[in-house]
Amino acid sequence: MLNENTNARIALFNRRPQQDDKEGVSYPLMFGSIENRDFKINVSAFLKTNSSTQAKFLSLSIRNENDEQTFSGTLHRNNKPGKEDTYYGYISEQFVNIENGENVYSTSEWQLGIEAKILVSEGTGTKYIGGKVYPKRAKTASAATSEKPAAEEIAF
Repeated sequence: MLNENTNARIALFNRRPQQDDKEGVSYPLMFGSIENRDFKINVSAFLKTNSSTQAKFLSLSIRNENDEQTFSGTLHRNNKPGKEDTYYGYISEQFVNIENGENVYSTSEWQLGIEAKILVSEGTGTKYIGGKVYPKRAKTASAATSEKPAAEEIAF
């Protein structure tokens, strides 16, 4: 399962609308997984818009159906010239506590980084977002910062 030392691959594919999709229900724009030799965990990506900047990003919901752990994150398109096909983001563990009858959300002290780009499947020619998940940093000031690994293309 994901933790502060995880190194893994991520792949997200477009979700096509289904005939039984209900109107007014929010469905993911993309779906996929994060995996390495030890695990595979499902990812759903919902298109969101930042209310102050109007920038679009993917909100990640990361969880297998029967797992108690829940993770969340974001994935942003790089807007720098020449980097438009690359993405960056983070993942952290999410906790829900009930206080005074209300759900109160918090996240772990650690984060995982995401570096990804648009790739094309060799077999089918399908475009997808693929890349790496790596230890990033702790949110506390006293924690050491992990060095970011060089980006590389990952073929699935």
